[in-house]
Amino acid sequence: MITISKIDSFEELLKLENDWNRLLEKSQSNIVFLSFEWIKNWWECFGDDKKLLILLVKEDDRIIGIAPLMTTQIKKFWLSINKVEFIGMPLSDYADFIIIENNKEVIQKIYGYLLENKNLWSLVKLNRIQESSPTLHLSKEILKSKKLIRIAPYDKCFSVALDDPNLNARLNKKNIRNAINNLSREGELSLSICRDNLQEAEELLDIFFEQHKQKWNATSTPSMFNDDRYKKFYLNLAASLMQKGKIAFFCLRFSQKPISIHITFLCDNKCFGYGTTYDIDYAKW
Repeated sequence: MITISKIDSFEELLKLENDWNRLLEKSQSNIVFLSFEWIKNWWECFGDDKKLLILLVKEDDRIIGIAPLMTTQIKKFWLSINKVEFIGMPLSDYADFIIIENNKEVIQKIYGYLLENKNLWSLVKLNRIQESSPTLHLSKEILKSKKLIRIAPYDKCFSVALDDPNLNARLNKKNIRNAINNLSREGELSLSICRDNLQEAEELLDIFFEQHKQKWNATSTPSMFNDDRYKKFYLNLAASLMQKGKIAFFCLRFSQKPISIHITFLCDNKCFGYGTTYDIDYAKW
């Protein structure tokens, strides 16, 4: 028998860690943005004015699906309304339900619960589901004319297969070669990777924050790292993911000076490039 229940307290969420990641690893949506580490750290930093609405779908006593949702109060015209969305928005590149089997039945249970409990929300907006996800296509089939529940795909990120025989040619473009050669004439270029040294990762993150602020504070959209919650989220997330080998920091140095930092998430034999900063003094390169 398939049943559904609600988790609405942080204490209850913490008890789910082992089941959460075990389920995620078996699902078709195994991405860092749905990991327990991402959800927990995001909620600790940004969940103060929101409410958890995590739905657990079970077959007998076994969890087969998780909907990592929350409610947020927003202003629409002169009204305050409750919006249901995925936990992690807008920092998550992708989002989804976590399901290991019986996809259609589990998704029906999730939407059935939401439609039976309309007192909890005025609008459901589930964004950034990958185009390839079964959730996207099944949701459209199940919901049909339910206009208060909006589903939006998100597939703007390109991918690169490392065994692509044409990869070297794609990366070895003339403008890239010229930039590297010109900069190399001025000093020594080097690239380092940090995967298991938390102290080094924290030092690189401090540089990442400053480079981000250096670039964006001079624009009409100032850096998010002016808000200490974002710094805390990145630092705590790095500590959590590094323990499990799921994050790497790339540092490009010019004559030993860090001029660019790149953060990559490692999951399910894939690398997810998440953020890059650079010293604006080297922008021309």
